[in-house]
Amino acid sequence: MIAESGTALRSIGTALVRAGVDQRQTRFMGTSVWAGDAQREPTLAGGWYVSTDPTSRTSFEGRYQTTFGEQPTRLASLGYDAVALAALLSRDGGSNGISRTRLENSEGFAGSDGLFRFRSNGAVERGLAIIEVRQNEVGILEAAPQQFPRSGT
Repeated sequence: MIAESGTALRSIGTALVRAGVDQRQTRFMGTSVWAGDAQREPTLAGGWYVSTDPTSRTSFEGRYQTTFGEQPTRLASLGYDAVALAALLSRDGGSNGISRTRLENSEGFAGSDGLFRFRSNGAVERGLAIIEVRQNEVGILEAAPQQFPRSGT
């Protein structure tokens, strides 16, 4: 598991291969911080990382670019989702719409980065895709879910 991005990520991948790590026996894995960097490092080809729904993110970035004339920051989608969720809950429930019970809806919400929900322990759960690094590109190995399991687990 390599939880780095940018130059550090590329350096670690190169160093591991030079040190003799056999990629036929060891799969490099990472977090969402690999997005945008991993495909530029040939030694990471075959590695996997998790990411928010790439389709949802691309759609959000396009709408943002059209509206504001620039690319959104990584945090822009979180702000957008917070305002959209507050508007949704207050529209549907009036002054009582924003409550812990409604925020902890087990079905979750469709956001700019895909599916998310708030858990009773304070954690945020996301529906994530599994991305595979390929030579000069990435591919979706497993798409992000469009809904959470009914059991809420």
